[in-house]
Amino acid sequence: MASGTEDDDWLEVWDARLDAFGRIFGPAYDNVFHASHPFVLGGNADVVAFFKSLPGAVYVTADLSGKPNASYADYELMICHRSPNDWGPNIISRLAA
Repeated sequence: MASGTEDDDWLEVWDARLDAFGRIFGPAYDNVFHASHPFVLGGNADVVAFFKSLPGAVYVTADLSGKPNASYADYELMICHRSPNDWGPNIISRLAA
């Protein structure tokens, strides 16, 4: 997808990131855990959930990768639970910064 605006760039990176996650973890849960204050403005990272790839729940941050010129690391954080849970996504969202 060719892009011309910053919003297009964000969407292109977001879609590519979710596609890569989907190849590893299967389809993402419909809801994204969005941070109340965006990561790019000094807030926490968004987190995507996966419930079909492994028994239990997989949560992965979705703000750190795909930006080669960024001043922060180019990886995501992941945590697994035996069942859906809120504390894990909250922790990795905060740790991302």
